[in-house]
Amino acid sequence: MMAVAFPQAAKLQGLRTIGVNNGVGNLRVALFRQALDPTAAPDRIVQATQLDTNTPIPDDLKARIDNDGFKYYLLAQLDNAGGADEVRLHAVQITYQGT
Repeated sequence: MMAVAFPQAAKLQGLRTIGVNNGVGNLRVALFRQALDPTAAPDRIVQATQLDTNTPIPDDLKARIDNDGFKYYLLAQLDNAGGADEVRLHAVQITYQGT
């Protein structure tokens, strides 16, 4: 998990993951927001399942950054990888449009 900071009121546009996955494992990288309330459940904004491909972020209320009400973070998860699989996440690119 890694915290991500955006300018207030920016509009999220896409998530791109760059890396290597030469095995059968399922690599998922997701961008979440969570209300600034310790009991709030996380809300997934977008999830990328393919490396080196831009995953568009739907144009809805979750795409508009609200730093006064939410924190934002990335979570990478790997399932079903074999012992000899090579899986590396080199970079994550999040595109957005400023206000």
